[in-house]
Amino acid sequence: MQRKILMQRDGDPHADSATAAVPPPRAPRASGADAYRSQKHSEAPAHSTHGVVQIECLARCSLRTLKTKVWKPSVVIIKGHRELLVFRNSSDWAQYRTASVHRGGDIVQAMKAVTPLIKLHVMLSAVHVTDEVKAKEYKTFGPLHHFTLSEAGAEGKEKVIAKFASRGARECLDLRSAINAGIRNARGGGSFRSGGEATGRYS
Repeated sequence: MQRKILMQRDGDPHADSATAAVPPPRAPRASGADAYRSQKHSEAPAHSTHGVVQIECLARCSLRTLKTKVWKPSVVIIKGHRELLVFRNSSDWAQYRTASVHRGGDIVQAMKAVTPLIKLHVMLSAVHVTDEVKAKEYKTFGPLHHFTLSEAGAEGKEKVIAKFASRGARECLDLRSAINAGIRNARGGGSFRSGGEATGRYS
């Protein structure tokens, strides 16, 4: 029986089973600016037949990153016409996509499993607004294009929800246009103040 199992595993009955079970060492995980530079920006944003827009960029979407002005590599998703989600990476997005929360069952336990994966969740509405894409030189990342997503509050005051940036203008233009489309959908297709005209792929 032991000889048969070894033959099925690698075809060598003399191979050491303990050695065969040892996985290859993992490469060190990049973070911060290095992680962002390692991302592929030459490909168009991936979107499914259900209209999901996926864009890799930099983001500030927590109170801490907004206060400290630290950019974090992120994967931003626009789906269901006006739902905005921000994940740390594509792996977290893939895990969220296949989570049990989308298949019924114990919703409380399912939400506990997916909540740590999500950095930001916003249902875009008529109170949201984006400013125009601008360029700026950053000490760590070099020249970046960036824009801000804000929420209009009482007395006309705006609260910053998140900031997004990318090395190339296209990612910001694409993302801003997708967000603006979500805001238009929330307004029933009406016009809205957006801080300038977007010229990205989804305008």
